[in-house]
Amino acid sequence: MNVILFSRNGVHHNDSYRQDAVAVYVPSKDQIRRFSDIPTINDKSVRDRYGDVGQMPLWRMEGNTVIVYGLLPEDLAERRHAVEIYLPEDFVPTGSSSFYYVFGDRWIVHGVRVISDEGVESWGVSRIDTEGQNIVDMMVGAISERQVTGVRENVCIAVHNNENALQKLTENLAAFDLDVVKFDSLSVDKDKKPLYLHRDFGMTLLVAAIFAMLVCAASVGYAFMMWNDVKALDERIAKIEAEIRKIETAKKLGNIKNASEVLKALAKPLAQRPSAIMHSAGDVATAFGILQKLDFDTDADRTNTRAGRRAPKVAAKAETTIKVTATVTNEAGDYLLVDQERVAKSALESRPWIRQIERTPSSGQSGMTLRIGVQAE
Repeated sequence: MNVILFSRNGVHHNDSYRQDAVAVYVPSKDQIRRFSDIPTINDKSVRDRYGDVGQMPLWRMEGNTVIVYGLLPEDLAERRHAVEIYLPEDFVPTGSSSFYYVFGDRWIVHGVRVISDEGVESWGVSRIDTEGQNIVDMMVGAISERQVTGVRENVCIAVHNNENALQKLTENLAAFDLDVVKFDSLSVDKDKKPLYLHRDFGMTLLVAAIFAMLVCAASVGYAFMMWNDVKALDERIAKIEAEIRKIETAKKLGNIKNASEVLKALAKPLAQRPSAIMHSAGDVATAFGILQKLDFDTDADRTNTRAGRRAPKVAAKAETTIKVTATVTNEAGDYLLVDQERVAKSALESRPWIRQIERTPSSGQSGMTLRIGVQAE
């Protein structure tokens, strides 16, 4: 049996902190109070009536009277394992008038039964610290002094967690016809309720930990599901917005082919108007033949920027050109390549805003396709 001995000054003896225990509480006289006027008797009402709300009171009912013996230390209240608290006299066998308990190699608990003139039985209990002294000699001396007074009484002598003291006391007290037993062999009467009791909190803490883990896992799973739902909604919103932009673009531009490319090409404002650029490209294209078709070249980049020539030590100014595709027929097919090159050079010299003329392969039987670079800025 794991035994704890404590008083108002704290825990004096503790076999183990990792097992269920039976605690023996030695009260002080100034702590004991009796109450007969508590309407509803429970831990809270007794604590409020006792006047100390910081700690749990150690109390017991005797008839219609509540007897408070003291307060529960915090280290026992916070103990995870089960603990039952009793008074020292609760372990005394029936008919005993005094007792001596030895706990370890230091502490002695001594009690004497007292009967008042009214016939009320009570116990006077004291706690003795034998540090630095021989605990066996003190026990034998105290018992022998009481025995030589001639008063016949039943004495309960018990030893806990000290096999050497148990053996020596058995030998020394044999002359007085007194038995020494182990404290583990003493039992509490079933009618005696503990002053305080709490069960093992380990299972409660384990269940709470498992529940917390399940809640955490459920929270992570729920968060992951919500993240997937939000991601799917974002993708759906992006798709719907793209469809809306496509519908609005088709609505605004009507039957224009490659409307998005045209809008992209015209997204950046130009220094020259698009009509002026188209006119300049069409004007130079007529030098090669009859103009059939003219449009912006949306297959290539919208602009081509190169540095213009400037005087030394002067920062070069960026120059932007727009590519326009022109299709010409009839006379264009009759020109020799040399003649086409001559016409192109003449057009470049007479029209400084034309920066490039390039002939591209044409799929038609007659005519040709030109890519004309027009200065935009």
